[in-house]
Amino acid sequence: VAAVEPARSTGVEQLVQDWALDVAQAGGHVREKRPGCIVATFPGLDSIEAAMRTALILKRRTRAQRLSVLRPIYLRVGIHTISELAERMCDEAPRGGIVVGAECLSDDDSVSLRRRFRLESAGQVRFRGHRSPVKLLHVISGR
Repeated sequence: VAAVEPARSTGVEQLVQDWALDVAQAGGHVREKRPGCIVATFPGLDSIEAAMRTALILKRRTRAQRLSVLRPIYLRVGIHTISELAERMCDEAPRGGIVVGAECLSDDDSVSLRRRFRLESAGQVRFRGHRSPVKLLHVISGR
């Protein structure tokens, strides 16, 4: 789930359309579009990695948009295998931040992804309806 803040600002509609193209080019499917928000899924074994790479592309695109309109526009991304948690994590992400649920990564995935991405612990958050706290990893950059 990716959201832009503020949702109703100059160029945001076009930005979300461009995000949808980026998602499609990365092999993802846009499930839902709302003002300033996009919900996408990435099928396959490498879905978390594909989502993380795409999120970094969206972050660069959003930064370029912010610089071109000279207005504060910020991206927030939440990545999880459960879409409801991804939406809630999107709200928890810092401005300009990408967070992924650590529980989505197996031990092998974690080692492999840490070689390809710079990840930092972002603490844990309790979500109503989810039995245990969700550990968050902040995606800083790709390698």
